[in-house]
Amino acid sequence: MRITLFAPDTVRVLLAHTGTFLPEPPWIIQNYDCPPVAYQFNDQGAFYRIQTARLFVDVYKSPFRVKFSDSQGRVLNEEHPTYRMAWDGTRVRSDKIMQPDDKFYGFGARFGDGANKRGRNISMNIADAYNTEDDNFTYVVAPFFMSPVGYGIFFHNPGRTDTNNPTFRLGTDAADRYSFESPTGSLDYFFFYGPGFDRIVEQYTALTERPTLSPL
Repeated sequence: MRITLFAPDTVRVLLAHTGTFLPEPPWIIQNYDCPPVAYQFNDQGAFYRIQTARLFVDVYKSPFRVKFSDSQGRVLNEEHPTYRMAWDGTRVRSDKIMQPDDKFYGFGARFGDGANKRGRNISMNIADAYNTEDDNFTYVVAPFFMSPVGYGIFFHNPGRTDTNNPTFRLGTDAADRYSFESPTGSLDYFFFYGPGFDRIVEQYTALTERPTLSPL
């Protein structure tokens, strides 16, 4: 496992299946070079703590899982203690505890009812979007979402999924957890702390780049 601090409030979690990290893919992240981030590292016994000016990142030893909290200790997001991060054959998956205040906004252009996708399955599958009332038909997919709890997650994986094996299961497997998965690749995601959506989007687009200003 590798944890990289891209900023005091931007953290990358990368888990390699065989212990060997593959070369960085160039498709979405435009700049992997980040300035040094000040942090403290402490062994707390049951877990390792990485502390920045804005976040606590706790890596529990057994069972192995990751928890994110703000600088006041308020839990933002954490792996489910039973399901956590795992492979099923070539499929990679991470299960998270779903908090009562979690709502899920993003995932690209989605035409289903409501912006909040909690309680739904979301696939990363581009299709001709004639059926504009269905979340599974879209011209634009983005494995990125934000929650009003104060965080966003970008699942950095290009694997295509479908309605039978969706990428995001947002409370459809169990009422207390959600997950994201892919049929291929490593478990690789970026965690952004806002707490506001404006700050989360700013961090996300700092990685994926922003469009240039159109000419008059």
